[in-house]
Amino acid sequence: MRPKFPRVSDEMRRRSVMLENEVLAWPGTRCGKMFGMVSLYRNDAIFALLPATRAIENPNAIGLRRQKPIAGNTHKWEFFPVTNDKELGTALERLRRAYDAAS
Repeated sequence: MRPKFPRVSDEMRRRSVMLENEVLAWPGTRCGKMFGMVSLYRNDAIFALLPATRAIENPNAIGLRRQKPIAGNTHKWEFFPVTNDKELGTALERLRRAYDAAS
């Protein structure tokens, strides 16, 4: 059975494109497409997912790859909601931390 990925609003698509454009300026960063999302890589290590047409859990959240496991938690991804433009700066900081950890 295939998982159901929720659709993303036009506003979240716009925010994702803005974040993607900023992140792609960082050294060694590239993007790909995966299940309606934009996957972000530092060299060969994936560090984030941005909703393009679909999302994993929350249609207003970016996915960040956990580099260090959290005790009792087996999830490899954490999700950070970006519900308005004021949160873009914080989202970019979270993306930077995931990028740095992917080295």
